[in-house]
Amino acid sequence: MHLRASHRILSLAVLFLLGTVVWALPSFFGYVEERPGKVLNDPVLERIPAGDFSLLIALLLYVPILWFIGRAIRQPLLLLHYLWAYAIMICLRMVCMWALPLEAPPGFMEIQDPIQQFFYGGQEITKDLFFSGHTATVLMAALILPGRSERRILIATTIALAFFLLAQRVHYTVDVLVAFPAAWLSVWIAGRIIRGHKGS
Repeated sequence: MHLRASHRILSLAVLFLLGTVVWALPSFFGYVEERPGKVLNDPVLERIPAGDFSLLIALLLYVPILWFIGRAIRQPLLLLHYLWAYAIMICLRMVCMWALPLEAPPGFMEIQDPIQQFFYGGQEITKDLFFSGHTATVLMAALILPGRSERRILIATTIALAFFLLAQRVHYTVDVLVAFPAAWLSVWIAGRIIRGHKGS
């Protein structure tokens, strides 16, 4: 399946947007890290055993995304939909983090992930909190895939990922909960953008 001309324009536009956002993220995270924030009272987090699950978190994040990309190679509109949703989600996260400064949860353990460090610009970031980008990233793939069984697998993966993020104390409960409607909203907006160019 080939993309029509209007969709190729959308592809270039979203790649430009993603490139701009990735370029801006290290400076943005540096700004977020310097601000004082609020420590939330999180009774759910207090009941979850803590531990370093960096490797498991990486597997639960990157394996589903690679699987999604493998599926989307044969259906380029799926990949275009995801790229727009991802760009929108990142922009939403930046707005949310700017509007709601938080301190890291007690017992915070940094995720050992070289890819994540690339987005941080090599800085140690503890306030990349509201909302969970890991959770939203996998959930968006689940929402975009057309197969019901595939969706169920990725939704289950998203829930497991959210649990281990909480166990590592890199997020509050509210961070992972808000990621669910944020992912849906990002996918919906991205779909509107693509459908708006369907007849172009």
